[in-house]
Amino acid sequence: MAVMSLSTAANVTGQMLWYPVLALFFRELGASDFQASLAYGLIAAANAFLQLPGGVLADRFGRKRLIVWPTFVAAAAFVAAALSRSWVPLALALFAQAACSAIQAPSFVALVAESVPADRRGEAFAYLELWASAGIGLGPILGALLLPYLPMAALFGLTAVVFLASAIARQLWLRESLSRPSGNGANPATPRLAGDPAQPRPVANPATPRPVANQATPRPVAGFRLSALFRGRLAWLTVTAIAVSVAINLTLYGPFLPLLAHDVLGFTGAQIDILYASGPLFAAVLGVGMGRLLARKGGRLGVSLGLLLTGVSLVAFLAAPSFWVALAVIAVTGAAVQFTFIGYDDLRADATDEETRGRVVGALGSLSGAAGAIAVPLVGKLAGGPGPSLAIYIGAAFCVLGAVAAQRVGRAEPPG
Repeated sequence: MAVMSLSTAANVTGQMLWYPVLALFFRELGASDFQASLAYGLIAAANAFLQLPGGVLADRFGRKRLIVWPTFVAAAAFVAAALSRSWVPLALALFAQAACSAIQAPSFVALVAESVPADRRGEAFAYLELWASAGIGLGPILGALLLPYLPMAALFGLTAVVFLASAIARQLWLRESLSRPSGNGANPATPRLAGDPAQPRPVANPATPRPVANQATPRPVAGFRLSALFRGRLAWLTVTAIAVSVAINLTLYGPFLPLLAHDVLGFTGAQIDILYASGPLFAAVLGVGMGRLLARKGGRLGVSLGLLLTGVSLVAFLAAPSFWVALAVIAVTGAAVQFTFIGYDDLRADATDEETRGRVVGALGSLSGAAGAIAVPLVGKLAGGPGPSLAIYIGAAFCVLGAVAAQRVGRAEPPG
């Protein structure tokens, strides 16, 4: 897990140098608030259209390739962002980077799920989220320190350098986890993550070592149809995925929270950076404990409890009387969101099998990403009168929906 965790932390730190004040930067480049919401919707749309193909490619060609190659492309996208002089080219550059992230997403989940025993998945996902939380918390603090001295273009350039270094590290040290990828040039060694001495076990039987694949034999592709997402356990997983995507895109990952903090609560850009840092840092402190709790109780608890706490704390943020109260509320919100993500990763792994996991996770990401992409500009249009607080209330409502749906998701049946 070392390569994945450290490279993820570095990448997230680079992105969070500028992300908390991105909505304000779109304004500086001439975008209206509605145009800024369109830009965020375009970025979210990448998840709607490219996670499914990313999952299909991951099941056929392996997880490593679908993680490494998009990281190189993302570095180039950040160079384009640094050169942008209006909001439209910037939105397109960030769309390209988000597309790379979407293609990678199914491989991230599958690689972690296939590289540790089934009873340690919760801890493995928590470990990865712990490093991601550290990056999400560290990035805004560094951004607050650098913004007075460096333009946003320079921050995008720094992010490009970080992604390039991460791509090289992943190419050198990441190991394939899929037992029989069918693409040419796959790694024939017993699949495991560099730095992780534990040999991976198949999901259904943790006691049985995974055999080394014959690279000359193409991997059979198990059947999967999109209609399966609307039946049985996967139907409730689909509702959960949509609720999580809409809630998070309308609140922490959308333009409305920083606009609300700036326009209504009167916070500066540096204060908004600190707000965004507080939650992930608090989550990083609790990360291992959250993972151990979910290893015992299961992903359903993480998603339901995390979403309910997220919704309540976001509504409380609207009434924050001071910056310090807002800081405490957002710290709780950030920890709750990380608890949700850990549980959601574990929930998806439990509800899917190895043969179709990449495609199921990709299809879920595409469908939920579409919902999130549509929700952001739609609420942006509706919020012209009520203001950005409308997005917070709608996001809280979807938190409740996701918490209820997660309780209905069941496990995948073991093969045989």
